Amino acid sequence: MELITTLPAYWPAILLVGYLLGAIPLGYILVKAKTGQDLRSIGSGSTGTTNVKRAIGGKAALVVLAFDILKAVVPVWVLKALYPSAYWLHIGVALAVIIGHSRSVFLGFTGGKSAASSLGSMLALSPLCGLFLGVVAFTLFRLTKTMSIASILTAVLSPITFYLAGQPLPYWLYVLMAALYVIVLHRANIARLLQGQDNPLT
Repeated sequence: MELITTLPAYWPAILLVGYLLGAIPLGYILVKAKTGQDLRSIGSGSTGTTNVKRAIGGKAALVVLAFDILKAVVPVWVLKALYPSAYWLHIGVALAVIIGHSRSVFLGFTGGKSAASSLGSMLALSPLCGLFLGVVAFTLFRLTKTMSIASILTAVLSPITFYLAGQPLPYWLYVLMAALYVIVLHRANIARLLQGQDNPLT
């Protein structure tokens, strides 16, 4: 497989669209609409699934989870269909989405911890690897009842999974970067876990 291919002239616009999709803060919007509160002032301050569940319940949290996954899946799948060999473009838009989720221009460059969007991007890059990691994340959450543990351990496992599956080098490099990014965004959770203070569903 060729790792380098000609990119469309408008590739910066593609990355911008990816970022803006990632930046859509559905969790924040739903909580604001239902309660009038700023989700960032509740619980962990994240705009992701777990904090939405804490604020307005499980049904809304599932909607947010699905949306955060799909906003990464869709642009990557579209680019893979249009430019099958443009691996660097695939990972570029995936990276733009997860950065947009955690550093949303619509929320003063704050946001969530990008775990769901990262998983969505991996699902789009390699459906089998993504499904496996999704099952791992779900199983870890069921066992530990702590979302931070599930997210961190799944992030650690993701580059190993893509490497063993023989995915293209750009995909593996992206997954490694995404894993490190998600772990860094969970650094406060890691500190609490080491102190035995991280709460279930955090």
